[in-house]
Amino acid sequence: MEKGICKQLEMRKEYLQQIIKSKEKSLKSAPQGNLRILERKNSRQYYWIHDAGDTNGSYIRKENVGIAHELAQRDYDEKAVKLAKKELSKVDSY
Repeated sequence: MEKGICKQLEMRKEYLQQIIKSKEKSLKSAPQGNLRILERKNSRQYYWIHDAGDTNGSYIRKENVGIAHELAQRDYDEKAVKLAKKELSKVDSY
């Protein structure tokens, strides 16, 4: 039974390393900054926050909505890497 658990932990470790490598690679090509989303009436407005001190950001026009998607993906990837590294350290400590 102990071998089964060790095998599963090793497989999980490899999986987490793949996730970290993949997400860090995509983060290198992602645009810098953060995304701010406002809901106005029946639509959403997207703003690109370039600097940490900037609270409003610059408006992302409808034809450039792809940038909003890339910024949202960047945020997701950053969180995924952080959690995968945390789990990987737990797996390594076992």
